[in-house]
Amino acid sequence: MTLPTATALRAFYGLNGKNVSQVLMRNSNKYVSRNRNLQSQLITKETLIYLTHICIEHLDLSYNNIIYLAENSILVLSRCIKYLDLSNNNILGDEAIFLQMSLCKHLLFLDASDQHKFIKRRYDLGQGSLKSQIKVTDNGLYNLYRHRISPENCSVSKLESVGAGIRFLPNLRICILRGITSYFGEFFITGITGSSHLAKLDLSYNGAWGFVKQINGLSFLNEVDLSGNEGRGMTKDFLLSFPNMTSLALNNMGFDKETLRRGGSVLEGLKTMHALRYLDIVGNEIRYMDMGSIRTLISLNVSRNNLVSVPFENNDLPDLHILDLSVNSITYFDDDTMDMLESLGQKNKLVLRLKGNPLSCSCQSLLFVRWIFSSSVTFDSNGNYSCVTEYGALTTTHTVYNELNYHWTSCQGRFWLPVSITLMCLIALLLVSAMLVSRNWTRIAHHILVLMGRGIQRVTRQNFNKDAYVAHSDEELQFVMQDLRIGLEDLLGLKLILPDRDFLPGPYVADHVVESINKSWKTVLVVSDDFLDDPWSYFIIKSTAYYISNLNPNRVILLMVGNVNRGRLPELLLNVTDEEDIIQLDDFPDPHSDVWVHVRDRILTQAV
Repeated sequence: MTLPTATALRAFYGLNGKNVSQVLMRNSNKYVSRNRNLQSQLITKETLIYLTHICIEHLDLSYNNIIYLAENSILVLSRCIKYLDLSNNNILGDEAIFLQMSLCKHLLFLDASDQHKFIKRRYDLGQGSLKSQIKVTDNGLYNLYRHRISPENCSVSKLESVGAGIRFLPNLRICILRGITSYFGEFFITGITGSSHLAKLDLSYNGAWGFVKQINGLSFLNEVDLSGNEGRGMTKDFLLSFPNMTSLALNNMGFDKETLRRGGSVLEGLKTMHALRYLDIVGNEIRYMDMGSIRTLISLNVSRNNLVSVPFENNDLPDLHILDLSVNSITYFDDDTMDMLESLGQKNKLVLRLKGNPLSCSCQSLLFVRWIFSSSVTFDSNGNYSCVTEYGALTTTHTVYNELNYHWTSCQGRFWLPVSITLMCLIALLLVSAMLVSRNWTRIAHHILVLMGRGIQRVTRQNFNKDAYVAHSDEELQFVMQDLRIGLEDLLGLKLILPDRDFLPGPYVADHVVESINKSWKTVLVVSDDFLDDPWSYFIIKSTAYYISNLNPNRVILLMVGNVNRGRLPELLLNVTDEEDIIQLDDFPDPHSDVWVHVRDRILTQAV
């Protein structure tokens, strides 16, 4: 714990010619000040020369603040090394060094993850000398030969690759290259050889993008982690590279909202992985997913998104054991969702994580709260989550469950009070209606029979002898006997009753008026100021109104002659006359005027 890394490695000189199964120097530089001896953090040729004749199988140099690893260090370790852990250092230089491991024929495990960014202010630049490949500037420590990994920078001597292909160690099973760079760039690799034993590959958080083309040679891979890279544009062809995948992590990749919906490129690729059992899609801010088509899953982690419900339905994932929905936008589950999850709980002992969701403890979600504490599903935090009540108060699901009867009664009261008031009003209305019906039963029965077509039928023009009875004052006699008669009878063929022509002389004028109204289909009143002054006009109007019924309601036509003072028209007359049956005659029209056609049409109009 107090010996600098380079010094500790030199101390192995006494083991020359020996076989060493394990060298564990994890965090061995713990108490060595990082700002005193920069040279001790450089693993150079001079440092490793003491290990040349030692056969080391397991070497752990993680968490040692190493900032430089010489390329020829691989040659030193290649003879016997099986397990190599260089994670959580500050190794600068060409990242391609981690792909030169094909020299290590026996290597089974490689972890070079999390090479942290060098922070200059933590170092004292006044002591020690650096290798010529490294320089210190005001902004930090940099490799003079650092290049982005790309096809044009690949060579057989560095990556042992051809074109865009890479050769892996023949026996390597686990390769963890998480966070070795932040500027990988466009993912160019289209083929990998020597990977038949590779089971796990971690390329997360390397600043890669452009996962478009299929990669040959990874058909035996079981576990892949691509988290933290740019996932926009990922295609189905790329995911076809892993036909035997059992575990896949696609966290924090910035997928767009359509990526995991039906027809989305990533979802279509996931459907081809028939052995996929563990899937993590965390931190992508996705609101809608359709995971139901990946029926082989036993663990689904979709935390830190914006989901409002479970991303599948209808028991589409029959083997699911773990479902992580923490830190989403879920308020509560509906009955169908709870039934589906309950069946998974009974069948698979489902573990459900909901912590960090804005859960609701309102009246609508009381069944959900009760289900949490009575379900066969196992919840994280023992089902005790923060939630918001109906009144906006913050509480917990456990508190609401303990007071469930109180909340239930309160919610039911708010529901049944308006229902009770409504029912009382309906009962009162029914009582009033029953009273009115009992007092007017005959009239109501009559209307019902008429509506059913069993009452008296409406009359038609054929039920009357004449088309119209024409009433007028003496001053309009010549107009009626000449213009009106010729226009309606002679030219248009109507049958009229004209008083001065058809009434018999004698004292029985009132009888003639009543009989004429009764025999005529319509009554035409030639209204002028003289007509309104005539003593007989009121009798004629009352008689006409008397014969109006529901069987023949539109029975009066008014011909307004000249500038009649409409304020003098009896209200009784206006109550029984439609507006379209009030026809204005500005002058005395001749028999050939179009106005008579309009009058004829109104006379022959059917009863409505």
